Amino acid sequence: RGGPKIPGAVDLGATSQWEVVDRVVYFISTTPGFELAMRNKVQPCLLQPKYLLMVSKTGQVRAAWYAFCSDKVVPGETAGPFVMKLVTEDLRASREGRTHTEHVYTAKATSEKDMERLIGKHLSLILKGIDTDNWQPYLSA
Repeated sequence: RGGPKIPGAVDLGATSQWEVVDRVVYFISTTPGFELAMRNKVQPCLLQPKYLLMVSKTGQVRAAWYAFCSDKVVPGETAGPFVMKLVTEDLRASREGRTHTEHVYTAKATSEKDMERLIGKHLSLILKGIDTDNWQPYLSA
């Protein structure tokens, strides 16, 4: 801390004062995905959960959570017939007095068994959001 400073570098001690950090940390906890499952009466057997952190060219910060789910719990199962996706609004944006983060979720049938392959199929839509801040195609995928 007392050493030389690098011009233009961010003091990481200051990052704890950025609201976006707290919002990202909360989202990547198990709470939002588990709450989504419980609110929609989905078995809490969420398989291959994955998180994405996406920062657009203009600085929007969004996080996404994916998990396979099933209406039947099967021992040893690694994927289910459905995939849930939960995506945040821009985590850097002002909340204008709100204390919660808005999310968009989808739940769709899938035959895919590998979560990374499934997310890879969304890559062009993710890149469109990162490049242009047009997230709607990704949100509805």
